[in-house]
Amino acid sequence: MPYPAPLANSSKWIKLVLAAVAAIAFVVGGVALMHSRMNQRLEARLRYLSDRRAEVTRQANLAQPAVAAAAADPNAAAPEIEQLLLSKCGVDPKFCHFTGMTYEHDKALANALHFYEKSCEFNYGPGCASLASLYTRGEAVPKSAARALEFYTKSCEFKAPEGCLTLGKLYLDGRSDTSAVERARVTFEKSCSLQNGEACYELGKLYRSVSNAPATNVLARASFERGCRLNNSPACKALDFPPTAALH
Repeated sequence: MPYPAPLANSSKWIKLVLAAVAAIAFVVGGVALMHSRMNQRLEARLRYLSDRRAEVTRQANLAQPAVAAAAADPNAAAPEIEQLLLSKCGVDPKFCHFTGMTYEHDKALANALHFYEKSCEFNYGPGCASLASLYTRGEAVPKSAARALEFYTKSCEFKAPEGCLTLGKLYLDGRSDTSAVERARVTFEKSCSLQNGEACYELGKLYRSVSNAPATNVLARASFERGCRLNNSPACKALDFPPTAALH
């Protein structure tokens, strides 16, 4: 016997609602499953990187003392250990740079050079800055202002605040032409935006040096305030100076 019209309509609505609920549950379940798998892959990747890093460090710590004792330079890394560590640079350029810093600390500058080059090759800004520093000092490489400028430029492009700060200083070194000042302003501004308090201070000094216009003084003070908030003492002291005071 057919249902009365109102009851039949109610039955249709119930079926539609149940179908909609089932569809929503299917979508939600699919999204949850996708996120779960993504998290599992991420956790597995992190564990993999952590395990590889631990293994590299363990092998280096085991092999280094015996090899160093037999080496002509007691601070030099054995080739096999160096190659083992260098092979990890593509996965972890930060670790690569840190390894270079430890070799530089031990005065093994030839080894440090290789790790700085490799970390810079993988677009790690601080590695490029350390490489530039070697060229500036002429250690492990011939002294070259041009090469230093090249790698400081790269370090700034890869958002290394110290690299941008040094690059800005190089632009101003003995120069006061408009193009040099503008390039320095851009790099100081970038370094300041990357939370380098000294760069904010240098930016404020630069604004004060180029103009005493009210608008420029506002920019200078804003830069000093930002540097002070980043715990740069000279920037804090500069806020007590009148706008026309010379800062050194």
